[in-house]
Amino acid sequence: MSPYNYCANNPVILVDPDGEEIEGFSVDKNGQVQIDQNKASKDAIELYNAMSKTETGAQAFVDMVNSETKINVTITDEIIEGEDGEVHGKTTPKRDENDQIIETKNGLYKEVDMLISTADLTDPDRFTGASREEKLNAIGTHERVHLSKEQMFRDDFEPKSPRWAEQRTSMYEFKTRLEYRSKYGTTTQGDFVKNYQKYLYKWNFNKVINGKF
Repeated sequence: MSPYNYCANNPVILVDPDGEEIEGFSVDKNGQVQIDQNKASKDAIELYNAMSKTETGAQAFVDMVNSETKINVTITDEIIEGEDGEVHGKTTPKRDENDQIIETKNGLYKEVDMLISTADLTDPDRFTGASREEKLNAIGTHERVHLSKEQMFRDDFEPKSPRWAEQRTSMYEFKTRLEYRSKYGTTTQGDFVKNYQKYLYKWNFNKVINGKF
């Protein structure tokens, strides 16, 4: 691509007002992700390869490419510390000199750092024993949902519990893992499902299990 290829020659699908939204990835007229190996980061390519293994994950990655938000992807083998302890992923929006989150004119984050860990947490949880690829597929999908306008409102403004705020992201995560397991089957299916049954509200769990989400 040259500087004259606005939106990678995809102005119908992509909008790129400041030239910062495409970091080695574009979406063609058939909705397929195209990679510029010279511009895309190693971590972003690995994340794409993992997320493309399922329908839900692949769509989530397309959404990231098409998003107004500039996403900087980093994959680590170390455990990530969140506000409430160890976490698998963390998406942090950029802030201005007044410590205010920088947003686009449409109210989305302007730029974020997306950090994803492939490590097993100290205390066993829903990802313990899962393959690196399965983790990347699910965690990447989960973190993508955090960037939607609806989820941003839940995360930043709604005075609800963390469990409530994470329902939607975890439903997409569960959905893409069911798709992954149906294709590549790893570890014990029963234990895997039980973990989500404990965390998701009953009606949300049933929506995913019954294919109504």
